[in-house]
Amino acid sequence: LIEERHLPVKWVRSPPDVVREITSLYDGSAGFSVALFMYLKTPELLDTLFLVLQRKPVSFLHWYHHIVTAIYVWLSSYMPMPSGIVFCAMNYFVHSFMYFYYFLVMMGLRKSIRPFAPVITLLQVLQMFIGMYVTVYTYFQYWLGPEHCNTLFFKLSEVVLSNAYYAYCNAKSVVTTGARASRVPAFDMSDRFWGCDSDPTCMRMGMLMYGSYCVLFAVLFKELYLDKRVHENSLVLARKVQQAKPKAA
Repeated sequence: LIEERHLPVKWVRSPPDVVREITSLYDGSAGFSVALFMYLKTPELLDTLFLVLQRKPVSFLHWYHHIVTAIYVWLSSYMPMPSGIVFCAMNYFVHSFMYFYYFLVMMGLRKSIRPFAPVITLLQVLQMFIGMYVTVYTYFQYWLGPEHCNTLFFKLSEVVLSNAYYAYCNAKSVVTTGARASRVPAFDMSDRFWGCDSDPTCMRMGMLMYGSYCVLFAVLFKELYLDKRVHENSLVLARKVQQAKPKAA
């Protein structure tokens, strides 16, 4: 469930004393958008297949991104993953610009719109880093929720966060008043971590997926716009295979 708390939209559980409106993720326009997102993974795979059948160069990033995303989306469709609507929204937003760019290229406007290419690639990079942040955030909300208060991970995190909070309060007091805080409020985990309904397996898969995407798309941006040398063994750029010329008799 997505739970609205005034302005921000939270996919984690809210404290019981907060009045909230609960909206189902799988109903209405939101549910339709998520379902359409899942169904569109098949045409994207066909796009890769057509490139292979036409013997066009396909980079590792291209087929890896399409196949891994499709597997993740199909598996997560059978498991609770409320934060997936954030991934869908980002994907729709970035791809709307990307495919419109490709459309203009096919219309013969490549030279006119080429200055916008780095912006679109940068949007893709930002999408992956935001996806990684969202996945890690939900992961901690899940494991630091009240249901897991007796686990070793919870206890260790509580010690680390309590000390970090104590240091932050004292540092803030030193900056504002010139002295350490005379009293630091107790750090309560339940005030910040309320649990999450996402499936832990999906979250682990999401971290692996988005972690690899962060690296690959950052390398893509680097090789396209920052380091324009020819990279013979590039994982992110498709290079035409040079056919051996026949020797003269």
